[in-house]
Amino acid sequence: MNELLRITDLKGGYKNFHLKEVNFQLNKGDFAGIIGPNGSGKSTLLKLMMGDLKPTKGTVLFDGNDLSRMTSLKKAQSIAVVNQRIADTSMTVLEYVLLGRIPYRQLFQFFEQKEDIAKAEKYMEMTGILKYRNVPLSSLSGGEQQLAAVTRALTQEPQLLLLDEPTSMLDISHQVQVLDLVSKLNCELRLTVLMIIHDLNLASSYCNRLLLMKKGKLHKEGTPQEVIQYQIIEDVYKTVVVTGENPVTKKPTVFLVPHSQLYSLKR
Repeated sequence: MNELLRITDLKGGYKNFHLKEVNFQLNKGDFAGIIGPNGSGKSTLLKLMMGDLKPTKGTVLFDGNDLSRMTSLKKAQSIAVVNQRIADTSMTVLEYVLLGRIPYRQLFQFFEQKEDIAKAEKYMEMTGILKYRNVPLSSLSGGEQQLAAVTRALTQEPQLLLLDEPTSMLDISHQVQVLDLVSKLNCELRLTVLMIIHDLNLASSYCNRLLLMKKGKLHKEGTPQEVIQYQIIEDVYKTVVVTGENPVTKKPTVFLVPHSQLYSLKR
């Protein structure tokens, strides 16, 4: 597999929190998940990678090029980001999705060309939201808005898709709908995906690689089978769990153990 992203000794952050020399790489076609407790550095890692926070040390190479030296335009043509919260706007779904074509506009081009609309409609059909093309984005459900955000990212035609907790505000039906779509795009378009996600079972089910953060450090990385082990999860999350194999996916699954049950077992 060909390397797409390499993070070397990446360090930086805020006044009261710093990431501590993170190292990892992504290959083209990976579907990787960043997991870890609140405050472990997941979002900070993403912001340092993209230059939203200035690193104090380290490099981020994208397809062999220093990401910090790439122009904003080139970044937007190569990497698409889907944030946790979707902007509240009255623009139609088509207008919103077409924002993904802005990095490809020519100088003094103020309106979309037929090619841009064709690409937008192509990806809207792929994600199942073409029927909402003329509907205000604000009138859609949370899951439908998330699908629109993924569609907008796809119209950028990136090599790397970054997702910041895409399922945190959704019910289980929409969680599966969004992640099934991302998984399909990963397989069919060979789109490389890096996703911050809190739900360990969703991360295990969909990702082929996991990056587990703890107190600003990359604590463990590997396949779900290598990372989702009860000793590792208990150490990082400071809670008692049981892990077992999902009978359908054969991926590891985390089962929580309520404190009341632990207490009854000790009696």
